Amino acid sequence: MKIQNIHTILIGLGLLFTGFTGTKPEERPPITIWVHGSKLTPTLVCKSFFYRIEGMHSALEYDTKYHKRTIAELLCQISPDQYVLDQFHFFGWNGELCFDKRKNAAKELYDATLKLIDTYKTEHDGERPKIRIITHSHGGNVVLNLAKVQNSEHPLIINELIILGCPVQEKTKRLIEANCFLKVYAFYSGTDIFQIIDPQGLYKKGKTKKILSGRTFDHHETLRQACVKLNGRSLMHIDFLLTSFLKHLPALCQEIDHFYRIIVPSQITYEKILDVRSKDDQIYMRKKLKPA
Repeated sequence: MKIQNIHTILIGLGLLFTGFTGTKPEERPPITIWVHGSKLTPTLVCKSFFYRIEGMHSALEYDTKYHKRTIAELLCQISPDQYVLDQFHFFGWNGELCFDKRKNAAKELYDATLKLIDTYKTEHDGERPKIRIITHSHGGNVVLNLAKVQNSEHPLIINELIILGCPVQEKTKRLIEANCFLKVYAFYSGTDIFQIIDPQGLYKKGKTKKILSGRTFDHHETLRQACVKLNGRSLMHIDFLLTSFLKHLPALCQEIDHFYRIIVPSQITYEKILDVRSKDDQIYMRKKLKPA
């Protein structure tokens, strides 16, 4: 594939962590909710890494030996103006490869998030919090189903949705355009086999014409989408959960925001490649045309 109009932006990561989404300094950080992906390994395999509690639970309920607690503490340390531990939560679901199970999980997430908001408003003199949701793998499709399960009398607005390695499926890919998602960041990797291998066309219920899942969503005005690399290496599915990648997540969000502010209309469909180099703490960006 011929690379056209290479555009490299070098920005020190240390300059990126303040208000990466434009939050005013006096505003409180958003409530952050992390939604995990499908359960693909037995319970006893890498238990501390994949351990989850079903339902909505504060990060503080997870012992420090569990990886989810490590994720929360890392993001709070890297970007303290955007993440605070007592407002960081994990939503656990059964992780089954099933359209209906993910939709049911979305209903539970919807109810649990409304309760979080009510509690927050009680504790902060009626102030309504901003909501950020970070997802890995099929956790993204759980959250996209929020657009389907919402009660119009109690709308839920997600200020930021960050999607990592989500299998893009026919049943949910257009939900990214729903009004409940104000801004969506979608990061993927060209070598992430697990992102596309889920056979959506072979499900017992709700089969689709396309057999495998996709990597990218169609362009939408609220979407910021990019392929990511770390030190020139494409990421595997598990890499999106590792601290070596997640410590750069706030900076990646700011960098792709910056790119979409300066991009010209003719380049909006270019594939955006973000390469994080740990050696000099820089993000290198390239744009290249997708194949026809």
